[in-house]
Amino acid sequence: MRQKNDSHNKFCLSYFIWLGCNYVVSITFVGTFATLSNLDAPNAIGIHVLWIIVLEGLIVGVCAHICARLAWIHHSYNNSGIYIFVRTSFGRFWGIFVTFMQ
Repeated sequence: MRQKNDSHNKFCLSYFIWLGCNYVVSITFVGTFATLSNLDAPNAIGIHVLWIIVLEGLIVGVCAHICARLAWIHHSYNNSGIYIFVRTSFGRFWGIFVTFMQ
């Protein structure tokens, strides 16, 4: 009898890429309507919201790159996260501290 393969139920890289694209598109869609709705207001953010979206994207990209590099350096195959990287580098106390700060 053939065994059922449960690998399609797990998260994979393509799923996270699709989830990230959906997040960026939805935030940009909402931000565009928020920008266009108050374009004539005297103290409105206006078109500068596009620079804010680009800046947020840059910050998220840098954070993702840092986490990828730390995962490559620390070789934690069973789990990962900033608290794991801090705990292995600086000790248990700082790992717990970072966990509560997140």
